[in-house]
Amino acid sequence: MSLEFIVGRAGSGKTFTCLERIRQELRSHPQGAPILYIVPEQMTFQSEYALATTDGLKGMIRAQVYSFTRLAWKVLQETGGLSRQYIDGIGMQMLLRKLTEHHKHAFHMYGKVADQAGFIQQLEQMLVEMKRHCISTTQLENLLQQHKQTERKDQKLIDKLEDILLIYKDLEKEIHSKYIDSEDYLKLLAEKIVDSTYIADAEIIVDGFHSFTPQELFVLKALLTHAKKVSVALTLDQTYDDKLPTELHMFYGTAKTYQKIRSLAKQESVPVLPALWLDGSLGRHRENPQLQHLEKNYHRWPILPFSECKDSKASKVLKASINIAAAVNRRAEIEAVARDIIKKVRDEGYRYREIAIVTRNYEVYGDVLANIFKEYEIPIFIDQKKTMLNHPLIEFIRSSLETVTGNWKYDAIFRSVKTDFYLDFEQAMCKQKQREELDVLENYVLAKGISGSHRWNSEQPWRYAKKDSLESDIVYSLEDQQQEHLINIWRIRIATLLSNLENGLNKATLGKELCAALYQFLVELQVPEKIYTWQQEQEASGELVNARQHEQAWKSVVELLDQLVEIVGDQEVSLDLFVKMMESGIENLRFNLVPPALDQVLMANFDLSRLTNIRCTYIIGINEGVIPAKVKEDGMITEEEREYLKNTGLELAPSYRSRLMEEPFTIYNTLTSASDFLWISYPLADEEGKTLLPSSVISHCKELFPAIEEQFIVADPGEEVEERQLSYIVHPKPTISYLTNQLRQWKKGYTISPVWWDAYNWFASIGDLHDEKWKRAIDSLFYKNVESKLPHELIDKMYGKKIVASVSRMERYSACPFSQFLSHGLKVKEREIYKLQNPDIGRLFHEALKRVGQYIIEHGLRWADLSETECRELSERIVEQLAPKLQSEILLSSQRNQYILRKLKAVVSRATIIISQQAKGSGFSPKGFEVEFGPNVPIAFDPIALTKGHTMDLIGRIDRIDQAIVSGESLLRIVDYKSSMKALDLTELYYGLALQMITYLDVVVACSKHWLGEQAAPAGVLYFHVHNPLIQSNRPMTKEQLEQELYKSFRMKGYVLADPEVARAMDPSLADEGYVRSHIVPVALKKDGQFDSRSAVMSNMEFDALRKHVRETIQHIGNQLVDGNITITPYRLKQKTPCSYCPYPSICHFDCSLEENQYRILKPITDQQTLLEKLRGDSDDSSK
Repeated sequence: MSLEFIVGRAGSGKTFTCLERIRQELRSHPQGAPILYIVPEQMTFQSEYALATTDGLKGMIRAQVYSFTRLAWKVLQETGGLSRQYIDGIGMQMLLRKLTEHHKHAFHMYGKVADQAGFIQQLEQMLVEMKRHCISTTQLENLLQQHKQTERKDQKLIDKLEDILLIYKDLEKEIHSKYIDSEDYLKLLAEKIVDSTYIADAEIIVDGFHSFTPQELFVLKALLTHAKKVSVALTLDQTYDDKLPTELHMFYGTAKTYQKIRSLAKQESVPVLPALWLDGSLGRHRENPQLQHLEKNYHRWPILPFSECKDSKASKVLKASINIAAAVNRRAEIEAVARDIIKKVRDEGYRYREIAIVTRNYEVYGDVLANIFKEYEIPIFIDQKKTMLNHPLIEFIRSSLETVTGNWKYDAIFRSVKTDFYLDFEQAMCKQKQREELDVLENYVLAKGISGSHRWNSEQPWRYAKKDSLESDIVYSLEDQQQEHLINIWRIRIATLLSNLENGLNKATLGKELCAALYQFLVELQVPEKIYTWQQEQEASGELVNARQHEQAWKSVVELLDQLVEIVGDQEVSLDLFVKMMESGIENLRFNLVPPALDQVLMANFDLSRLTNIRCTYIIGINEGVIPAKVKEDGMITEEEREYLKNTGLELAPSYRSRLMEEPFTIYNTLTSASDFLWISYPLADEEGKTLLPSSVISHCKELFPAIEEQFIVADPGEEVEERQLSYIVHPKPTISYLTNQLRQWKKGYTISPVWWDAYNWFASIGDLHDEKWKRAIDSLFYKNVESKLPHELIDKMYGKKIVASVSRMERYSACPFSQFLSHGLKVKEREIYKLQNPDIGRLFHEALKRVGQYIIEHGLRWADLSETECRELSERIVEQLAPKLQSEILLSSQRNQYILRKLKAVVSRATIIISQQAKGSGFSPKGFEVEFGPNVPIAFDPIALTKGHTMDLIGRIDRIDQAIVSGESLLRIVDYKSSMKALDLTELYYGLALQMITYLDVVVACSKHWLGEQAAPAGVLYFHVHNPLIQSNRPMTKEQLEQELYKSFRMKGYVLADPEVARAMDPSLADEGYVRSHIVPVALKKDGQFDSRSAVMSNMEFDALRKHVRETIQHIGNQLVDGNITITPYRLKQKTPCSYCPYPSICHFDCSLEENQYRILKPITDQQTLLEKLRGDSDDSSK
């Protein structure tokens, strides 16, 4: 028995010395006593590989590489102790979920957070921490009793510890005789070492550790007393036999570890041999003075700059040894690293396996780095266990359980559907075709708002029939029948399988029965076979990592179910608890990936990885708050509480303060990990452009090496000086991207470096080697986001010779021709969603008011005859009749929507009352409601002649047409119902954006002789706002005053004929003497009987001019249609643009930054007189 320390600074050769000792022993005594090389888990593979690839070594049976956990397995196999079932961290968390559910109502502190995400993980970490630090339930209970008796007791801490103790006790009872976890293995190992002959003859070498948990120290104590010899390698600047350095000293942590192990040896009377001190003469930095200087002086104060920085020869070597870089963003930083690695491998003879990239920001850098390195074709292994949550199998299980326990909601069902496990892999139809069919099913479910088991499992088939509007009959086409058949086939398949799962889970009472029901569901869907198919496909395409992930996912699920059976197999378990236990287990499933190749760059974790045989280290993301780290308080016990427990004798893991003290050592260890080259860099901004600051490590290294010039990395090589642009050309794929950007700048008139023309000529000369990407890149240079005219043959097929178009279609074309092409040419529609939206409410208002008007006409009544009560009763009855017809009974589907229905009744009632009040004494009376015009109806507007032999029929529906006889002349006005405030904008009318009202007026006046039996003249166009206003007042109001204010709020907007008699016919109150403002129409009469300046009136001539302009505009739009013009040219009028509400941005890709994509700027017309002058000017121009 003896103890030996192998000590030295970072890079002094400790690991090399340990391995070389083993090699020498294997060469001289290959059949001798065992040699155990104990290293951290993350270092085992590298160490085994280093020994296995030693030249001249014929075998290494004698020497074995172990972590503490693997050593426990070995010893317990020999001595016994493996009779208990092993439970891993996932099983432990499922067990803790069960215990928490049982006890959460008894918790003092954690009852309200027990169901929150992450609680079980924190609880497990807390209990593992206690076990690692050998804190038993008895010790914790004694501490609680002592603390309760103190004068200054902390009730919050008492509540926390009582909750933890409650779970801890039950956990110990559960696992005491049945299970064993990783922490118990170490405890059992320490007890069983005494019985191991394997250990008794062994020489132990411990390497790669900086500290040990109390459990690991117990194991070391047992090894010291029973093994032949124990050697421990530690990173130290000297041996600390007597006194520890100060806590601020960089080597304080390892010095403390040194003294702990030395004390254990003394306690057990184990001889301590003289320490083997390594001075670095054989270390990794022996031939690199710059890295040697960094290692020796990083912690020195005051700072000692590199002494040779003034020497030109040393400066050249320095540039090759250390590089400090600042990048504009993380992507630019990673691309610079990739370029440098390629140069190292290609030009300097490095192997990929000799290079490591180190970061603390795995979440931020991992995916971006993997994608960029794939483009540069650099093999990389990311040393991080990725979560399985995003794997299709895991998502399928979670969403399926959520479906059957959560009332079959849309989101859960289609999350499971989109994992592809419902597809028939053996069916002749390709998987893509099946996915498209499932898309149809999803669209149907969304449109109908289908939710709930009763609807999915309905015996009645789902009907695919559509309704065009509230008043039309069902339209049921052959295509609808085919789609109906399709959705019902898939609906039955999905519902049957999920119902089988639901029934199996509901019938089960024991834990093993629940697990069996879930497993049966997976087998029924042939999940194992489908996983195997995916695995084979990935292997065939060379995606070995993805192939292994599929295999691991299935094995992990089976193991998880096995552990669940072990934990609660014979116990009664509720379905709710089963799902929660499954969730706890699933959330912690991780992929354990072995490097698929040996020659790969390693992406390592700044805190956990142990780097060996690395020649080049790239440390990225060295920003303030990252390195050194801002240690967060995220555990169940606060820092103050940890300090208190430490002072009472219960020491847990290092506190916040201790971890801060360890940061300099962690940084030092990583900075000195390479033998040849160190790259340290930081981004100046994140992905959102927010500023990031450099770490103090950067400034410290600059002070150590003042001769180093910090490199500034840009994203675009064109921003570099010409001499450095060549450095961006290292690989064809990224070079094509850089070259494309440079050529784009050249097209804009900028000068580019000749090196890019050389690159262009090279790509042009190599033929098909990079043809696909090169062709796409060149095509992109000449691509313009413009749409060419449609050929005449296509227009004829699409529209026919006789075009039928609505006024809204004309307005859409004026807003953006391409939008009209998509909506009416290609008939692209937005996905229907079962959601009450403004257009639905507008349709309801229109139909309700139409039916009220029809009722009045059919019963020989007049609007003015209706009382307020009759208006309300009639309106409510009609809305009740319409509600079930609106979007699959959406107004009856929930309490919220039924409340909205009551509000809508009130709105229609109020509108009906106001219309009735406006009709009292009015000379205008309704002539029709929702009046259609177009071919084959009474109001048939003459076809509009277009070019190329085309004609166009206008169609539409007018909400209300009112008629009056004034001075013997028949007058017509248009009233349009709007659910929001609307006024007739003359600017929009002029530019063809608001054609509706004047077109309607033109149609009814032009066709009046035919459908009315007499020629009529225009009286006006008015918007009626359908609403139920809320009246605000700073003073009390009587009922009469309130009614008056309500009446005023319905004053219609628009324009009326500039004839006082016509205005009085619309509002009899205008006959009063003096200045009178109408509460019905937008006019006021002065004392002299003339309109005031604010009245919205137009003369007959002005109405005629507008009618003529509208006709000409519609004809012009029609000619543009048949000419095939579908340009992407949306307008901009002040700040208004159709793009703000357009559903097609993902199709048109309109981008103002492109020269060819610019808005049509429309100049506002300030007043009515200016409009008329422009109309006269346009008319004169057209006549000429």
